[in-house]
Amino acid sequence: MDTHGEKRGIFAKKELWIGIGTGLFILIAFILPTPQSLVEVMEKYGYIQKMIDWEIAHNAKEAAAKTMIILGIVPHGGCLFCRRGPPDRGDGHPDAAYGLLFRASAFQHDW
Repeated sequence: MDTHGEKRGIFAKKELWIGIGTGLFILIAFILPTPQSLVEVMEKYGYIQKMIDWEIAHNAKEAAAKTMIILGIVPHGGCLFCRRGPPDRGDGHPDAAYGLLFRASAFQHDW
């Protein structure tokens, strides 16, 4: 079937994937409660103290909330990557990776 260069299929629906990714991000980062097990793991491995030392957070609750935002970015980027496809296929772009790096740069601090 000739589609005259038009992309078809579920992966071609850009608005759908942007909506799914954004919905997942909002759900995970802002709506779902922070699991107590996340706080426990962060305390066990010293991530909370590192975030406090780097002035990313002031206490364990803030550190866990910021971690939930990062956990929300991951599926959001995955949905964007599904839409684009890997760059080596010829029809995809590494936009999702650049988007994740851009968002991660918002959390820069002095090392």
